[in-house]
Amino acid sequence: MSIIPSALATQATSHARALPRLVWDAAGAFRDDGAASMGAALAFYTLLSMAPLMMVVIFVAGIFIGDAAARDVLLGELNGLLGDAGAAGVRTVLAAADRPSGASIGTLVSLAFLFLGCTTVFAELKTDLDRIWGFKAPPSGGAWQFIRSRAMSFGLVVTIAFLLLVSLVVSGVVSAVGTYLGTGAWSEALIHVAEIGASFLVSTLLFAAVYKLLPSSPLAWREVWLGATVTALLFAVGKFAIGLYLGKSAVASSYGAAGTVVAVIVWVYWCAQVFFFGAEITKVNAQRLEEKSGSG
Repeated sequence: MSIIPSALATQATSHARALPRLVWDAAGAFRDDGAASMGAALAFYTLLSMAPLMMVVIFVAGIFIGDAAARDVLLGELNGLLGDAGAAGVRTVLAAADRPSGASIGTLVSLAFLFLGCTTVFAELKTDLDRIWGFKAPPSGGAWQFIRSRAMSFGLVVTIAFLLLVSLVVSGVVSAVGTYLGTGAWSEALIHVAEIGASFLVSTLLFAAVYKLLPSSPLAWREVWLGATVTALLFAVGKFAIGLYLGKSAVASSYGAAGTVVAVIVWVYWCAQVFFFGAEITKVNAQRLEEKSGSG
């Protein structure tokens, strides 16, 4: 009866010993691939795509829960991620954006630009991930390749909206459980842990989907889970660090009216570094899995 637990313990110990070397190799690949520069470019594209991206996410989620509720949930999540300064900037951008309505030619043109805008950041992500993986797209793609790439990017936008709904449902369940348990230090601590765990799970699923679906080179699900988990963990830790930095430093206030935009750029740049480092871990881990399967 003790054979299975012993085997699992041995496997876990083996993975734990291999992790430092994997992280070291990923850090070297991160430097060699120029991921820091890719993060700066991604921050710029994200800033341009932010308004249309959020509008589409709110529209898709609003089909199920209403636009107002979807907007509140999204802004609540962003407030927890960006802090007050960053969330205020996002709220300003979103408030200035108009959702197309009607059935005129102008509306169709607006919808086309909305589609292109919300998928631009994912198209840039695809290019960056292909660079990390060393995948070179064929020279002849044409219009069909462009449409296919944008459709895949739009699918990830819909995935974000779905995960937003999942986050809302989980928050509702946790709130209901908290009401059932009543007040008390232990129940509040339990609810807090449950909220952190749910947020970590949703983040892991999102990163796994991006690492799996976005690159041009095919990946197996077993190759992306480690990188997605590490990325979600670093994202959770870095969320508090970058929030503390933005709150205590004079980064936002030094730029006056543009301070909120600068805060968003700083946060997105940090997230890009975490995302690309997770991609490097995914690549190194996939290479090791292939080597093991080949030698086996």
